[in-house]
Amino acid sequence: MKNIIFVFAFLLLTMLLNQFELPVAIAAFLISAISVAAVWHKVEMFFLLREYASQVENIYVVSNDPATNEEVFIEALQELIVNIEFNEVVNEVANQKQLLQKSGNEHFNDKDLQEHEKLQVLSFTFQDAEYINETFFEFELRVAEGIKEDRIKRHAVLKNADPVWYDQFCNYQNGVQWNK
Repeated sequence: MKNIIFVFAFLLLTMLLNQFELPVAIAAFLISAISVAAVWHKVEMFFLLREYASQVENIYVVSNDPATNEEVFIEALQELIVNIEFNEVVNEVANQKQLLQKSGNEHFNDKDLQEHEKLQVLSFTFQDAEYINETFFEFELRVAEGIKEDRIKRHAVLKNADPVWYDQFCNYQNGVQWNK
């Protein structure tokens, strides 16, 4: 995608240089580039917030190995994991919560929900506290088990809150009519 943007930028600059003198062409190019970047950012943010608004699964922020920057990769659970540099876990948890808040996610923002019912942003940090001596392999196992255990609790909360909604949107059952 970045290559396409560079190609278009090069073509725009070439076209402007053919039409105008160098200072005017560069000014026009910079104004165009800044405008496109601002619009691009707004579009990206719109789609990101739309994705966060529909999030029902907890989000798991997982640190990388500080020595090698290796990321935890658990194929079956990867879509739930946000891999982040070792020293940025706390910042990323705050960022994820801010995105959920901005998106208006009802599973995160609903004041009527008790804390254990709300969507959570949980973190796993390599060699944290009592795990200070763990290897990265052991960390990956701890993350996988922790996420699996948490998902069992989360899905029990979702099903208990509204079994019909759960059957339609989590179990993808046909013939279920759900009216909000």
